[in-house]
Amino acid sequence: MFTCTFAGHRQLFEAGVDGRVDATLERLIRAEREILFLSGGMGEFDRLCERAVRRLRARHPDARVRLVLVLPRLARDINENRALYASAYDGV
Repeated sequence: MFTCTFAGHRQLFEAGVDGRVDATLERLIRAEREILFLSGGMGEFDRLCERAVRRLRARHPDARVRLVLVLPRLARDINENRALYASAYDGV
């Protein structure tokens, strides 16, 4: 099993990044069918990568692909919007 983490900038300053992220994730899924993705969920890059993981999961339903949101602390928002987080992530 691979573990992959995303850490990026709040803003993206370059076009075409999503294509490169998609291509990288495709290489990973060909090498390993079970991957845990960890995201900080804080900026444009993290959200771009999260969308790419969801696309990867849709293209490879037979693979075990998990997306977990990693936060420095639990926030009230998580408890108040539990269903939203549960639908977007495999864990928080």
